Amino acid sequence: MGLVGLVAVLISACDGDTTTDVPNVSKNDGSVDGGAPVGERCSGGLSDAGLYSSTCGAGKVCLAGECAAECMKTDGGFTRTDGKQPKASEKRTFTARGNPISIGRNACTSAGRLVECESDDHCLINDDEGVGPGRARRVGVCSNNKCVPCAEAPSSCSAAGLLCTTGWQALCVECNTSSDCDNGADTCHDHSCSDLCLDRTDCRSGYRCDSNKRSCVPETGAVHVSGCGEPAGGTGTASSPFCSLSRAVATALSDPAKPRVIIVHGAVAGGNISSSIGAALQIEGALTDGEPASIVGGIGSALTITSGRLIVRQLRLTASVQPALFVEGAETTVELSDVLVESNPGGGILINSGKLSARRVTIQNNGKTRTDGTSWSGVRLRGGTSDFNGVRIIGNSGAGLVCDRDDVFRPDRRGYVGVDVTPKNADFDLDSRCGAVTCQERCKLSATPDSGYTYEYCMGWCTASPDFVGAFIPPTND
Repeated sequence: MGLVGLVAVLISACDGDTTTDVPNVSKNDGSVDGGAPVGERCSGGLSDAGLYSSTCGAGKVCLAGECAAECMKTDGGFTRTDGKQPKASEKRTFTARGNPISIGRNACTSAGRLVECESDDHCLINDDEGVGPGRARRVGVCSNNKCVPCAEAPSSCSAAGLLCTTGWQALCVECNTSSDCDNGADTCHDHSCSDLCLDRTDCRSGYRCDSNKRSCVPETGAVHVSGCGEPAGGTGTASSPFCSLSRAVATALSDPAKPRVIIVHGAVAGGNISSSIGAALQIEGALTDGEPASIVGGIGSALTITSGRLIVRQLRLTASVQPALFVEGAETTVELSDVLVESNPGGGILINSGKLSARRVTIQNNGKTRTDGTSWSGVRLRGGTSDFNGVRIIGNSGAGLVCDRDDVFRPDRRGYVGVDVTPKNADFDLDSRCGAVTCQERCKLSATPDSGYTYEYCMGWCTASPDFVGAFIPPTND
């Protein structure tokens, strides 16, 4: 429809023709907003600043010398009378999560007036506004055709059976804390109740994280092992733990109906997890007098795995004459979370093949060793693929990170692998073949202050140390 035709339709609607799909705007609505009514002659138009300036008044535009409504509803939403998109000068600044966000006029009223919103769904922003990777995010609730923090319109939340967010006070959400969730297994993640988890800290007291299901389940059925004190005939419960890691592994794998979870208390001798474990086997530590549990390598490695998927959480791998963690096997996967690899004369981590994922892992004060003629100390990646998130390789007696090839590292979504190397390692910190950079370099390259991703925020997670706070164990799992 051309400009003249559109104006003609709008004029005919005001003269009583109700058969066309146009805004229901009377010729006298100028008495409400001021200025000339729709259909009346006008002067003015779009200014150089991108604003409408005319004698038509608010909620109307001057097109082809006549006043017209700003927009018209359609089956798919609405169209602007001028056929254009909202301009920067028409947007209002809204603050969400401490960042200024521009909200445009995203809705059309039945009277043909452009407004910010008619429902909460109109209060969304996208990546190009600098908030949120990969999806639109709600930044407020709709009240009187404006997007406002929910604290200014609390009834919008309660009417829908929701809560107003704490802190930055913008959205109606399902929960602020886990106590807001009705289901005992559920915890509050990003203001939504869910039983999904990454580790024990995501679950309530009395629940643990089942790695196969990635969900919180009641704290029963796990196999317990300690550095002993209990006779060899222990039953593997918290009150009567096994003394041998190999026996705990065999027991955890023996019954498919039970969770494949081993909980380590105190200091336990290391073991070779070489059987085909198939589905994930999880080994995690318990706190004893505030100290994390340890797996001690002795004359061998603390942990050796050659098949399946192994998840290690909130543990210390130490005192190993061989590399503390040895991984081999094309289909082998090892996930480390909140792990401390320290004081191993035979070096920290050696990956021959397979996949390694490390989150909040510190490799420190390990001895200088030599494997196949190559000297290293902290981590050596001979093959496979590895990804790091918050890994510290510090104070080792030889080279910090050594890579035999240039394809063993999987970069994060920003294209960099940041590794903390302060204090420095004795020989060198990062092998150039790894494609890794220091946390300082990584955070300078990727920090974008306008979106809240600052250098300080980046350094906070890049230099994070293992967190053992959530490594609690109920008195018994009988």
